[in-house]
Amino acid sequence: MADVVNTRTTMGEQAALDALVAHTLTELIDDGVTTLGQYGLYKQENLQSVNFPTCTSIGSNSMQDCVKLEKVEIGGKCSIASSAFSGCTLLKSLILSNSAVSTLSSYNALASTNFAKSNGGIFVPSDLVDSYKSNSNWLPHRHLIFSMSDYPRSSYVTVTDTWAQIIAAADDGSYASKYKVGDTAIVTINNTNYVVMLVAKDTDVKSDDSGTAHMTWLCVGFYGKRRMNASDVTTDGWEACEMRSWLSGTVLPLLPEELQNAIIEVNKPYFDYGSSSTKTCNDKLWIPSSYEVCLTGSYLKEDSGVQYSGVFSSTDNSRVKFDTDGSAGTWWLRSAYSGTYFVCVNGSGGGYSGSATNAYGVVFGFCI
Repeated sequence: MADVVNTRTTMGEQAALDALVAHTLTELIDDGVTTLGQYGLYKQENLQSVNFPTCTSIGSNSMQDCVKLEKVEIGGKCSIASSAFSGCTLLKSLILSNSAVSTLSSYNALASTNFAKSNGGIFVPSDLVDSYKSNSNWLPHRHLIFSMSDYPRSSYVTVTDTWAQIIAAADDGSYASKYKVGDTAIVTINNTNYVVMLVAKDTDVKSDDSGTAHMTWLCVGFYGKRRMNASDVTTDGWEACEMRSWLSGTVLPLLPEELQNAIIEVNKPYFDYGSSSTKTCNDKLWIPSSYEVCLTGSYLKEDSGVQYSGVFSSTDNSRVKFDTDGSAGTWWLRSAYSGTYFVCVNGSGGGYSGSATNAYGVVFGFCI
């Protein structure tokens, strides 16, 4: 409790202190707070906005479970600790106005918030946007980092064109200058919006050998969870996998018709444990391989294919993905690890292996 008491004594007016104690405070603006201690505003269930113009340190769990909190403004070059905003389910605006990059000690500082559901914006000075996007612990949220001049936004995806317009741009060649790797768009499936990211251009090889697909898109978060196979086997690898059949037979028909018709079948290499070799099959919907997401060491299985190096790297945080509830979780790759395990990515973005019957996250991709 010491941190809570010490923090509260720096918060200025007695009325604000009384409201904190009574948990009735709705707005907090205080230019005297330089350090918000651990649990400083924990479970302030009526708090809707916070503005600390000079704050340089946000402690762990300091605003956790402030379930009505929507907006946080921080003016100092700030160090934000783990779980600082975790469970702030309505939080969708984080404004960091200092002329230097604020540090995030862990991507889980924003777990179970709108940011983890790709429905929020992190607004920073325009000249720091790229620095934030390349910073390790900001990586899982890089697609939500915008210039402060963009605040407020009505949408947190960068491509608001319809799929008809995106497909037309692919057809007439204007996609090359119109869209960039890292851009995001929305795919609506069964009345639910899923955010997809452009992870490559002119990279995946068409199955008919007529060249490369113009654009490769990949889910930013999970499209639910599912097993790879009904039994703990990887026999014949990805080509014979239940997950593959489900994607083509069940998920593909759920996509908007114009998008279904535009998706191109591409070559997808996969590691087959039984033959200890990389094989290739043809897919319209697929999940990534260990090679494509730039895994290294024992979890890198394929010896050919493409890498989405504009999005993924050897840095684990580049591979962190969030479940539909906003928590970071394990997600499947199509590479076989052993006779019973497939390779997957764990909740920290590192390589992992899981029994084929486990229900892990599905992160599918497609090309147009």
